[in-house]
Amino acid sequence: QVQALADAMPPRHRLLVLLAAWCGLRFGELTALRRRDVELEEGTITVEQGAVTVRGRRVITTPKSSAGHRTVYLPPHLTEDLRQHLATYTGSDPDSLIFPGTNGDPLTPGQVYGHAPRFNKRTGKQTHPGNGFYRARYEIGRPDFRFHDLRHFAATMAAISGATTKE
Repeated sequence: QVQALADAMPPRHRLLVLLAAWCGLRFGELTALRRRDVELEEGTITVEQGAVTVRGRRVITTPKSSAGHRTVYLPPHLTEDLRQHLATYTGSDPDSLIFPGTNGDPLTPGQVYGHAPRFNKRTGKQTHPGNGFYRARYEIGRPDFRFHDLRHFAATMAAISGATTKE
């Protein structure tokens, strides 16, 4: 389901789903990532910032707690996806956002979520396919799925692999 969800996303947001699912990163952490935070050779991502909305504008700030500053390992099966994403969607400057929104600001939830498919209430026929995360989750048959559920998936996979709760 995770792979199907990622594949149903717009191409520029596909990696967002994969990193959330396999690295356990929060939406705000993902949207604040910069090229300098990624070390492809070592297979690590350093989390030092998070994006939040303040007075209707996305701003980058420090993580919610000191535990939010961390280095996570990139699963080897995502290395090529990340390499391709960086080459296609990310500027070459070390400070370039990996997932840039409009005007170079961090992505907003609305830019990723889009809107759900729309249906005629009388006929039940679909009138608009929707877009973004809402459309993707509908396409895979999981309209109940939330973006934060990807973080839960990551925690479950880590536990199955033998990680402790703290890890």
